Amino acid sequence: MPDQEQAKADLSKPWGRASSGPTAGTRAAVNGQFPADSLETRLRPPRGLTVQLRALGIWLGIVILAVMAYGYRYEISRLGARFMAILIPGAGYSVDPQTVNYFADANGQFWIDGRVNDIGFRFLVDTGASSIVFNKTDARRLGFDVESLHFDRTAWTANGKVRYTAVRLREVTIGPVVMSDVPAQIDEGDLRHPLLGMAFLRRMSGFEITNGILTIHR
Repeated sequence: MPDQEQAKADLSKPWGRASSGPTAGTRAAVNGQFPADSLETRLRPPRGLTVQLRALGIWLGIVILAVMAYGYRYEISRLGARFMAILIPGAGYSVDPQTVNYFADANGQFWIDGRVNDIGFRFLVDTGASSIVFNKTDARRLGFDVESLHFDRTAWTANGKVRYTAVRLREVTIGPVVMSDVPAQIDEGDLRHPLLGMAFLRRMSGFEITNGILTIHR
């Protein structure tokens, strides 16, 4: 009877349910019988070779990208300029040495970064304006003595009747377009931005607005 009770006690323990000897897995681990060299292990390349192949692949990819970047450098440059023209109002991009494009802003207006007498301005394209128009503050930047000017001419604008005076600009640069001795106006009113009007655009060989893009041909 004591032996039967002892057997029951042993079976109530977790290790009592298994055989009194080591399991097959335990015996294999003890005896070192786990297959150390499986088929997958034998087919796997040495670790050093794997690292070398990975490094070779990385360098090969870098070389291919460098060759492609050089081969498409002009296309990439034009794509970058086009991207900047979308993000920055007034920053046009050149299609060729004779042509420059400008994207309309969210309000459908066109802005053009240009230089007048080597001074930078951001123009608002206004097809209703007859010329390039500056306010008195911009005129001072250009070196005009505003107090001595005679605002003896009148024009009708969207804001009503304004007085202005006619002047000449030594040089105007818009993208690849450079023009000398350009007529302009100085407005006596509260013009917020310098305007680029039709008189200047008509001096181009051509310009057009299509699908929100203003194209100017020199």
